[in-house]
Amino acid sequence: MFKVKYLTSFLIYFFIIFSQSVFSQHLSQKVIYGDDNRVDIIELQDQKIVELTRSTAAMMSPHNLKEDSDFFTLKGSTLEEKGICSSERFSSQLAPARCSGFLVDSNKIVTAGHCIQTDFDCDHYKWVFDFKLSFRGQKEFQVKKSSVVGCKRIISQSLDSQTSDDYALIELDQHITDREPLKF
Repeated sequence: MFKVKYLTSFLIYFFIIFSQSVFSQHLSQKVIYGDDNRVDIIELQDQKIVELTRSTAAMMSPHNLKEDSDFFTLKGSTLEEKGICSSERFSSQLAPARCSGFLVDSNKIVTAGHCIQTDFDCDHYKWVFDFKLSFRGQKEFQVKKSSVVGCKRIISQSLDSQTSDDYALIELDQHITDREPLKF
């Protein structure tokens, strides 16, 4: 009986130490390499780039969308409320999105494969265009109802550590006609 208790205690201790080590290594990994040159759309001077941003969308839970008459009001937490240090850029901005994607056809979006892996993901998230800062200090965001679309189906998806593939091609439930898809 003593050996079983000793072995159990050792395994629990080992698991705690190992998981803390793995967790702390994960926290120390860099997400941004090199200079952090991210900017808000309102800071962009090049109108061609501003126009290209219209083809990007944020993947959000419907719980973060409050329906009003002609708009959706976006809800959610800031990055700071999610645990990001207040000294980090953009930490005080609303961050309701799970992922992002970009329009490649009038009814197709490309995103990361880790963002949308199953039909459940397709059915339970919305794609929100025009989620952007309009002025410094903005706390409330609204988008037109026409800027919010659903996922009809996953056309192709890959998340493969052997090949480093991490993409998904999504068919939207309607055509987007008020902006151009990105061209390559």
